[in-house]
Amino acid sequence: MKKTLSIIVLTVLAATASLKAQYYRIDPFAAGEKYLGVEVGIGGWLGQSQCTLTTNDYGAYSGYTADNLKRDPFNPTVALIYKRTIEQRNINLGTSFRLAFNWWHGSVEGSATANPANTFTTKFKYTNIEISDLYYLMFPVGDQISINAGFGLTLGLNRDPSSTIEFSNGTPTVETKGGLDFMDLLSAQIDLMVGVDYLLTDDITLSANIIGYPIDFFGMMDDENVKGFRGIGEGLYVSKKFPYQLTIGITYHL
Repeated sequence: MKKTLSIIVLTVLAATASLKAQYYRIDPFAAGEKYLGVEVGIGGWLGQSQCTLTTNDYGAYSGYTADNLKRDPFNPTVALIYKRTIEQRNINLGTSFRLAFNWWHGSVEGSATANPANTFTTKFKYTNIEISDLYYLMFPVGDQISINAGFGLTLGLNRDPSSTIEFSNGTPTVETKGGLDFMDLLSAQIDLMVGVDYLLTDDITLSANIIGYPIDFFGMMDDENVKGFRGIGEGLYVSKKFPYQLTIGITYHL
């Protein structure tokens, strides 16, 4: 009887160990240190400031061309962070799950084809919600600082933009809402990240990161004449190439 019980116990332990091993192979960070926190920052673009009108035959921009895109330097972002780390002998490993809310702003200036003295200025804004999964190497510098570098994937849901169009010739101001193409509704981007962590206490970590998004898979499927651009209404498009976010954050050790 004792032998049978021993065999059963050993079988259960072996099965449990096997399941744990499989789980850790799927999620190597399961046994890592866990942190929860928040990040705030600003966004911008590393790509060129370009704009285009797909048509000026009708609508608010009838008879006009788009000349200049100005991007707001302060595009706020806030993110909730769930972070896990694994300590190694020389280089630590980290992963962060981010839920971010982003607000983007800018303006476009243009002029009438027949009379360049007649101009317009369009102020626009749009928002998006993103979920990111980042994996990175952490290079310790002393006991409190680590330099981090890695990559990840971001999935985003974009909301319709809104804009205000003002004309220099007395034409009434036009308010627009909408303009996203189907491929602009969703985004799937490759991320590149570099940053630094500072261990303020045993439980609290401060961080500063820059995350760039060089590849947008949905953007690659845009129509050829607007590839790399985002519609902001009435046939006006602005460049969305290579956005980035610069953030500072604080996390608490769970």
